[in-house]
Amino acid sequence: MSNFTLKELNFSRIRQWLFDAKNKQDIDPVYSFIATWISFNHFYATFSSTNRKGFSEWLNRPRSGDRAQLMYLIQTKEFVEFFNTFKSEQPILFSVEIKLPVIDLLNKKDIPDGVKGKYILNNLPINQIFEVIYQIRNNLFHGNKDPFRDIRDKELSQFGSEFMLLFISNLLLRTYGEEEDIFDKQHQEDIEIVKRIANRGIKD
Repeated sequence: MSNFTLKELNFSRIRQWLFDAKNKQDIDPVYSFIATWISFNHFYATFSSTNRKGFSEWLNRPRSGDRAQLMYLIQTKEFVEFFNTFKSEQPILFSVEIKLPVIDLLNKKDIPDGVKGKYILNNLPINQIFEVIYQIRNNLFHGNKDPFRDIRDKELSQFGSEFMLLFISNLLLRTYGEEEDIFDKQHQEDIEIVKRIANRGIKD
């Protein structure tokens, strides 16, 4: 599995959002999903900033938005290698069936474009998986989802929470650059909690 090195990453911040998301997963999956996305947002923004030259060349323009930073990360060799291993370690997660498309309610578009019906997550390419999750995030952030009354919106939020908790915890464990203090008991306990979250669902 490929690993990342991001010395600029605030590992503690990501862990705290992750712990908060895990604690609220069962009682408030909407909040849980949003919290995990915030932690991931920090990751891909930091990755793009750290790799500014490569990001600008890939983008072919000097400025960009949040979505471009995400798409830049997921097409890199390091990420593709990481994600393929993550898929092989999480067969239960990737056996989940999801009904597509997710509707971009702001622009009235299907996400992913041209994909309709029920799909096993394992059969979707990386870019489509993250397009779907990013759109769920957008619809929640913009107030276009009603997971409190709409069953499908609630199911999508639960799916997003489950996926992102396992994904972010595994991604964090494969990212180096943090200065660890082996004598800091709380620091070591926090890392162990991330490992427990990440190990959920791994095949024997």
